[in-house]
Amino acid sequence: MSKSRGNVVDPHAALETYTIDGFRYFLLREGVPHSDGNYSDEKVVKMLNAELGDTLGNLLSRCTAPALNPAQIFPPINAEILMIEECGQQGRDLLDKVSNLAVEVAEHYDECNFYRGLDAIMSCLRDTNAFIQSQAPWTLKKRPEKQRHLQTVLHIALESLRVSGLLLQPVMPSLSDSLLTRLGVTPSERTAKYLNCHWGDKGCNSPYENRPLGGDKSVLFQKIVTK
Repeated sequence: MSKSRGNVVDPHAALETYTIDGFRYFLLREGVPHSDGNYSDEKVVKMLNAELGDTLGNLLSRCTAPALNPAQIFPPINAEILMIEECGQQGRDLLDKVSNLAVEVAEHYDECNFYRGLDAIMSCLRDTNAFIQSQAPWTLKKRPEKQRHLQTVLHIALESLRVSGLLLQPVMPSLSDSLLTRLGVTPSERTAKYLNCHWGDKGCNSPYENRPLGGDKSVLFQKIVTK
C-alpha cells in the first residue's frame, strides 16, 4: 500500500464489509512476521467465504441441524464404535489430531506465527469435514441400528469444533463466542485447561455428553456477496 499511489485500504470500509472478526482473521492468517503480506479485496472474500463460511460455519450447521441431531444435544461417544472398521481408524486418527492441536497451535502463537496456528486449526477442520463426508451421517440417521454410530460421528465433529473454537478466541472473540455458545460450552469452560480432548485408548470420558446445545441456530458467518 502506498499513499502516493492512492491504493491504501480504508479500514472502516473493510470492517463494515468483512466484520471485525473476519478482518482480524484475514490479517493474522495472511500476515507473516518476516515479510510483507499480499492484500486484495478478492483475496479477503475468497478466504473468509471458504474458511469461515464453508470449512467452519457449514460444519457447525451440518452437525447441529435438527435433521441429524433432533435431540439438540452434544451426542455421546461410544468407544466400541471407534473399534469397528467403517468408523474406527479414521475416527481415532481425527481424535488424535484434535488432541494434539492445542500444543501445536500454542507453539505457533507463542512465536507470533499466528498464520501457522490458524493453518493448523483449518487443517483439522478440513479433516473433520472429510470425516463427516465419508461417514455420511445423513444415511446413518435412516437406520435405527446405526444410531450409536451416528452419535459417535457427531460427537467427534463437535469435539473438533469445540477445541477449534477455544483456540480461535484470541483471533475472533465474537465469532468464537457464538460457536462455543451454540455447542453449549459455558463461559467458565473456555480457558486453556479445557483444551484437552476427552479421548483415551480405553474409551471416552467427556463431560459434554448429552449436554443441550445452545438455542441460537443463526448462521455462524454470513458469506460475503460481492457486487
